[in-house]
Amino acid sequence: MQIVSGRQFVGTQTGGPVMSRTLTGLSLLLILLLPCTGSTLAQAEAGTWSSAGSMHDPREGHTATLLSNGKLLIAGGSAGENGNSLGLASAELYDPATGAWTLTGSMTTARVGHTATLLPSGEVLVTGGIDVDQQIPLESAELYDPTTGSWTATGSLNIARQLHTATLLPGGKILVVGGSFGDPSAELYDPATGTWTLTGSVTIARVEHTATLLASGKVLVVGGTSFGGSVASAELYDPGTGTWALADSNITARATHTATLLAGGEVFVAGGLSPSRDSALSSAELYEPANGWRLTGSMVDARFYHTATLLPSGEVLVAGGTNNAVDFASAELYNPATGTWQSTAPMLSVRWLHTASLLPDGRVLVTGGMEGGSPLASAELYTGWAALFLHGSASNANPNTLYLDDIAPTAATAKYKDSAGVHFAAGNPWVTIGTWAAQPALTAGLLPTLSGLHAWVGLKNSDDIGTKFDLRAELSKNGIPVASGAARCLTDITRNAALAKEVTVLLDPFQSVEFNGTTDTLSLKLLTRIGTNPDDTKCIGSGGSHNNAAGLRLYFDGVSNSSQFGAVTP
Repeated sequence: MQIVSGRQFVGTQTGGPVMSRTLTGLSLLLILLLPCTGSTLAQAEAGTWSSAGSMHDPREGHTATLLSNGKLLIAGGSAGENGNSLGLASAELYDPATGAWTLTGSMTTARVGHTATLLPSGEVLVTGGIDVDQQIPLESAELYDPTTGSWTATGSLNIARQLHTATLLPGGKILVVGGSFGDPSAELYDPATGTWTLTGSVTIARVEHTATLLASGKVLVVGGTSFGGSVASAELYDPGTGTWALADSNITARATHTATLLAGGEVFVAGGLSPSRDSALSSAELYEPANGWRLTGSMVDARFYHTATLLPSGEVLVAGGTNNAVDFASAELYNPATGTWQSTAPMLSVRWLHTASLLPDGRVLVTGGMEGGSPLASAELYTGWAALFLHGSASNANPNTLYLDDIAPTAATAKYKDSAGVHFAAGNPWVTIGTWAAQPALTAGLLPTLSGLHAWVGLKNSDDIGTKFDLRAELSKNGIPVASGAARCLTDITRNAALAKEVTVLLDPFQSVEFNGTTDTLSLKLLTRIGTNPDDTKCIGSGGSHNNAAGLRLYFDGVSNSSQFGAVTP
């Protein structure tokens, strides 16, 4: 028997111990910020947690798999408390649309520390794990069919494995690595035949490692436990040759860490257990396929048995975990653009050995785990902040054209947009400069506050020097106004683009706005008129103010600065 970081493992050693757990299982740039994924409004806490009900069984060391139908499959784990073994064969489904939990068919074998992989067919392959009641690793594998809600046995692994990894390869096969002390073997599952074949072996036998599929189709295996200690080792598997190669192993030894593939193709590794397995790590590293490893910012809290989830914003949400002395409810966000961390709202419950899954609507569902010595049935949802980037050419030919990408204005695109002429007579009506609609699919969220519009403006005609203008911004959801604001009596506006005047317009929501990215459209309209006082009388300034003017010009280019809506980042 050995105590590993305060968690108890038992096993026998033949060329290496076989580990089983007893205590636990395992142009115009308009930027609108609304809560749904990862970035924050200035001075605002990034994200919130809310209850997602409870599973039918408390569990830790289970798996969570997002199905093709949008539901989440929870399978297996342990429900034992304070070191008592109670393996689970049960499985259940979470429906994000209703927030309901329902039982589905049970696995043929109770298991914890297993893997679950979604296959191209829509089925889920579960492999290995630990029979916690008999304290033995498992060779068996089984398939879950979402259409029938039932499980069937499939071919068994060549080697009994626990705390291993399973990775879906581009060709449809599944690569299983590690999970057996003293045995560095890896094997491939072929869904077409339901059989396993051995492939090339890793250099170091390991458990509690990570495996990440790279854009190249290769698989990066990092760290893990080997013969009682965490290892400083990373290896690359090439499916084309079935061989392994070292991946610049000048890295920190760690196990029970997380590895996340970032949007830019880098692999982000965070936390875990130290080489001696007596302390948690706060450090984090990045693997660049072209350049190898480099350190990045460290977490606020050193932790292991945590989760790390890539958000649609590109940030990584790390939640929960433990350092043995303290179990965490805390969560933090990693920003790949800056290499820095920011604390976000803590979870409702302390938990480790839980799961975290990104749902289709951009929220993150956390399930189960341990609180102290007891497994949890509770689940909770994280709703963060998302940045919506609106890029439009605002050309005269296509005045409302919106390009949803990060391409800045060029000489080929319009660098400004003009309003029509404005007239003080007949009520001094507002004249539209332009309307820009947000049409990409965004995740659901709540829009409680808005940051301001920063508009760079100038005169359409030099003859209007001395005229004062008002500038108004209106935000609508599905054509219905939800927020607006205006800046009055703008002065010192010139025709010189290099001297464009920055105007800040604060928007006040009429109420908090619910937003569903798959069905709703947000649009921003900018308008102008002859400058007026709050009592609607005409603004009078030095040089006078005309009753009529050619209009106002909104600039987009880097020379005169780019107008931005809500360009506020942490």
